[in-house]
Amino acid sequence: MKEHPILFKGEMVRAILEDRKTQTRRIPDCRNAKWQVGDRLWIKETFRYYNRMEECICYEDCSCPATGTVIYRASNDTNCGEKWKSSLFMRRSESRILLEITAIREERLQDITEADAQAEGVERPILCNPSKELGCDVHPMTGEYRDAFIALWDNCAPAGKKWTDNPIVKVIEFRRVK
Repeated sequence: MKEHPILFKGEMVRAILEDRKTQTRRIPDCRNAKWQVGDRLWIKETFRYYNRMEECICYEDCSCPATGTVIYRASNDTNCGEKWKSSLFMRRSESRILLEITAIREERLQDITEADAQAEGVERPILCNPSKELGCDVHPMTGEYRDAFIALWDNCAPAGKKWTDNPIVKVIEFRRVK
């Protein structure tokens, strides 16, 4: 068993913490080519250190953490204190989430099922009913997870790897260890 770093945006970190995300799709490359079932992935996320000069009022539970405590943007996206540090600079010792790979497979991106899109941790889109005469009658949770996943993918994917390009992706299934 080996440990490997993996980057996730705040929305996906929150989905993992809420146990809504149990899969991720990645373009195969040298960073993930040697991952195997049983390996562990430690999440790199946007963070900063608490500085005693900050106002404690910035924190949801109204407590002041110790100076040097790691603050995670996905859990505390306030404008107080120091600037956020890129997830690229997070060290293993600062990571709070550890995942264990339970399955790996390759498939075309567009082969994702509705169930797999839900396992990606996306929220179902809110749809409007245009037949309502005045305004928009909103029906939450009526869209498809797959549509939300497509939007998320296209927002993050580089040119040549978008949904319409239908690239081969690695599907990594995982469970949260910590």
